[in-house]
Amino acid sequence: MFAYRSLGYKDDTGEKPSDVEMVTVQASAGMVAGACSSVITTPIDTVKTRLQVWEMGLLSSGFTVVHEGRDF
Repeated sequence: MFAYRSLGYKDDTGEKPSDVEMVTVQASAGMVAGACSSVITTPIDTVKTRLQVWEMGLLSSGFTVVHEGRDF
């Protein structure tokens, strides 16, 4: 409701935001939430993947193992 209050709508008035305003606010909130999620999880996922590859011993030879047809 904070976003609607900043647009000038109050709880006590009978006036409601238009559908376009509601969609705009909700889409903006979704984009911000998605961006925050990506910023937080992508570095963590990268570290996790590198640790998994390092544990398997494929960090330096991963390219050759895949192309020689060997199973991991």
